[in-house]
Amino acid sequence: MPNMDYIPAAWRPFFHIYGHVVPKTEKWMLTRNGFDPVKRHELHARHALKEKLVLDVQEVMSQNDPRYEYTGLGPREFRMLQIHPAPSRTDPISCSLLTWSIDDLPAPFEALSYTWGDAKERHWITIDGKAIDVTPNLISALQQFRQPDQDRLLWVDALCINQQDLPERGSQVLFMDLVYKRAARVVVWLGVAYSQSHLAFELMTKITGVMEADRKAHSDSNSGGEMYRKYTMEQDVVERGLPEQDDPAWLALDALFWRQWFLRIWVVQEVAVPKVALVVCGSDTIDFDAFCDLCDYLHNTALGSRTGLSADRVLALRTARSQYQTNNHASLVTQLISSRTCLATNAADKVFAMLNISKDVPPDPALRPDYHKSPSTVFSDTARVLLAQSLDILNFNSDSVWRVHPDMPSWAPDWSCAPREFCFLFTPEGPWLHAGTVAGDSSAPNIRFSEDNKVLHLQGRILDKITTVGESHFMFSHARYGQVSNDWYSKKIDKDEFLYRFSRHRRWTMWEHMALKLKSYPVTGEDIRTAFQKTLIANANFPPREMGGKLEPVNLEELYTAFRRLQSVEPHLGQDKMTEDDIRIQKDNHDLYGQKVRAAAYGRKIFVTKKGYLGLAPVSAATGYFVAILHGGRTAYVLKKKKNGNYSFVGEAYLHGFMHGQALDDEKYPVEELAIE
Repeated sequence: MPNMDYIPAAWRPFFHIYGHVVPKTEKWMLTRNGFDPVKRHELHARHALKEKLVLDVQEVMSQNDPRYEYTGLGPREFRMLQIHPAPSRTDPISCSLLTWSIDDLPAPFEALSYTWGDAKERHWITIDGKAIDVTPNLISALQQFRQPDQDRLLWVDALCINQQDLPERGSQVLFMDLVYKRAARVVVWLGVAYSQSHLAFELMTKITGVMEADRKAHSDSNSGGEMYRKYTMEQDVVERGLPEQDDPAWLALDALFWRQWFLRIWVVQEVAVPKVALVVCGSDTIDFDAFCDLCDYLHNTALGSRTGLSADRVLALRTARSQYQTNNHASLVTQLISSRTCLATNAADKVFAMLNISKDVPPDPALRPDYHKSPSTVFSDTARVLLAQSLDILNFNSDSVWRVHPDMPSWAPDWSCAPREFCFLFTPEGPWLHAGTVAGDSSAPNIRFSEDNKVLHLQGRILDKITTVGESHFMFSHARYGQVSNDWYSKKIDKDEFLYRFSRHRRWTMWEHMALKLKSYPVTGEDIRTAFQKTLIANANFPPREMGGKLEPVNLEELYTAFRRLQSVEPHLGQDKMTEDDIRIQKDNHDLYGQKVRAAAYGRKIFVTKKGYLGLAPVSAATGYFVAILHGGRTAYVLKKKKNGNYSFVGEAYLHGFMHGQALDDEKYPVEELAIE
């Protein structure tokens, strides 16, 4: 479908200017390997530009020649591209377009999965003897897949769908999954060879060999342990026959993972649906399922993190493929969330691309693909349909500071942008949260919309007004977070690291001072320090740990103390007076508590209300905003009151002591009808 762009505002983490921290530190954090996906993408894009695509195919047609004109399609018809053979690779590309019925396929065919690429540069091919222009990436794909002695049938969206006919685009999208399902094979075109991509494929062959050797050794040993050995030390990589970490092959593989194809929204459907998929880059190929197995190995053995690779995007595609192939389709809401970091030129495709591979899609005309609609309208219509089923969609509404489409109602998620925080519903405790509903109640919420569908009316309770907010903690990457305790253990701290940790320590100290001014916690009766420690982790539970041969409950104070020590400016101070066991216990405690903090607090602010309640709120929450529960909602929410008496929706919140329906029967919090614009 439409070519893939990326919107930096939708990806890049949000940074405040830190007091007492020089701007250089912020730049260092942004450009640190693995920290900012946009920087990572731009790095490889710059390398790609240096190796500009040189096309060696002849183009005998020009814009002055007769142009190809599409004819209409019937309700169940689609077009098939027939690529005519040519003895020479440089011969002009000549094709025909055939009209087929999706219910009666006359011949086997393949489907192409690719990115359109640069739409500004156009090249010419012929269809039925008439000229049509295509992008450089598509003409290179047609050149690669054209055969020397026979026709090749290939479904290509840019040519098989009349992209200028918006009603046709909408109708074709409705059964595009059938095209991919009935294709003999899907060919994934990553593009021509550049950035030493051949080294990436050679490296994948070596990694596959090591992976298969591990698998065989595990099978021969008949042991019940892990199938693959972990790459825990730097030398493990070389000792197992793989290149050293500074070898160009690792950078080449990283560049391959960051090719545009992996980022676009439509590829989710294009690899989830077909029985067979083949990945092609230049003249190199690999089976898609084998490619996923390799990426799974990178993740499970820590080889990826050890060598600076991230295969998360491939693993997400594997999950979508596995769900579809096993008939275990995810819901539309789940698909929208899991594909949120995928990108599209037309943001409406963030919804349209998920409809065919989701289960239980409401049969509402508002969800029918319609390219006359703006993305804002599509997102609003989608939210309105889903809200009628559950208020959970509100929890996936990113903070307004990340929004790309500000003209939408505040209650409608903007699927163009990715959140900077973990949704509370996705934490281990998430399934048991029921702040605004009776536990186990799954009935549809009682809501209504204004005549223009812009105002959401529902019942709720205003719990209190926010009087103090702390500065926000941004979300760290997995690699950055894991390095904290490892560096402490090895005493590797440089100047930039020191400045970074100073800013982080300052933020934690501010949060502590703000919360510990309270004497006790009014809702639960806990001492304020315990309430604060629980708030930072959204009251997450810790399973008992084995200590001295028996299970012991986790001591929250010990976990928090270790966490704060390793989050300080110089966490290595005093390490020389500790035993090796003490150091490891401190590290384990830090990691255990830190994982919960990362899920709950990063990307959010701490706040205190007028009545002394503690909680976690979105980045844009401010003094004077209200904390409420909504009947049918599973968490607390932050609302901003407008001059007309209505509210703007700010985002989900954690309010300590109120996440399990405690306010539902409390007369101090009367029921109100709330209008949210």
